[in-house]
Amino acid sequence: MSETPLVAVLISGLSGVEAGLRDTWDGEEDLQARTKLAIAKTGWEEQNVTPEELETIKNADILVGDPPLLAACIRTLHSKAMSFERLRWIHCTWAGPDALIKALQELDGKIQLGPGGGLPRLTRSVGQRMRGDLAAFVVGRIVEQERFFVHSRRQQALATWDQQAVRDYRCLRDLTVGVLGVGQIGTAVANAAAFFGMRVIGINTKGEPPSAAIEEAAKQTTMPGMRKAMVSPALLQSSIDAWYPVSRLQEALPECDYLVSILPSLPSTRGLLNGTVLEAAKGRTTLINIGRGDLIDEPSLLEALDKSWLAGAVLDVHYVEPLPAASRLWHHERVTISPHVGSVSSAKDIVAAFRTEMGLLLRNEPV
Repeated sequence: MSETPLVAVLISGLSGVEAGLRDTWDGEEDLQARTKLAIAKTGWEEQNVTPEELETIKNADILVGDPPLLAACIRTLHSKAMSFERLRWIHCTWAGPDALIKALQELDGKIQLGPGGGLPRLTRSVGQRMRGDLAAFVVGRIVEQERFFVHSRRQQALATWDQQAVRDYRCLRDLTVGVLGVGQIGTAVANAAAFFGMRVIGINTKGEPPSAAIEEAAKQTTMPGMRKAMVSPALLQSSIDAWYPVSRLQEALPECDYLVSILPSLPSTRGLLNGTVLEAAKGRTTLINIGRGDLIDEPSLLEALDKSWLAGAVLDVHYVEPLPAASRLWHHERVTISPHVGSVSSAKDIVAAFRTEMGLLLRNEPV
């Protein structure tokens, strides 16, 4: 480790993050001795960036910030023919680094992003709260669908007592849930579903357990109130009853009562469910999307619903956000919509995730 203090630059508009990082630095002598925290603008407009700020960012060892602001920062340096001479790590305050990845792809080979010309390490804030929130969101939505909660609320509004309309429900233990994308969040979703007796199918690139995600999730309890045993590596593996590679997704679909997508936005995942892919679901499957909205475009989704390839769709993320008022999805009888709030990052969680990764860096361990 160099004797020169590492420079960490924060570029974030999220409330509480700056204060949380300052408190962390103020409370730890080791951090103060080995690192320096600098704060850049919470908003990023190229014309308002001072030369001093550009010089600080140019010499940063670490960038931590909101992905759109980090992307704007990198584009600004490129437009001014500047480069990052020391950058070794970028930490995103959001779980979804899509905007940053897009900028990095656009400028690949056009801007130096650190010593040696390689890409810096990229991490994101996916903490215990986010894993638990999203797992609870999925199970909650499944229970809502299966136990006719929306219908019961309508009956209440009409002062109607009709047991017959809501008593023919399926038990959770009789359901099969496909988890599309089995990383840290997907592992938590699989655990939660298995905890309630559901059969779980894991769908990922290789069609086999992701050992790294299992080991990471095993360090912490994935859902409030669950036993520590629920996140042991052995149990995490046994939560998945069957595995399929993404290349065999259409074989898995007929088995799934629910397909939960947690996939990020990548060239290999954008439009993955477009076209006639969902025809294989044969009317059995309800899609729950908590990953990224560009997994499927709206025309393809509506076709799958209108032709009854899908039983329904529960959408927390959307192809266009905010979802336009003119979208047919708002009023589709088999669609449930929420405004991308499956989990909301808190300043406390962001700071904790960053501090954990910083500790690894200072100990010369892999970030």
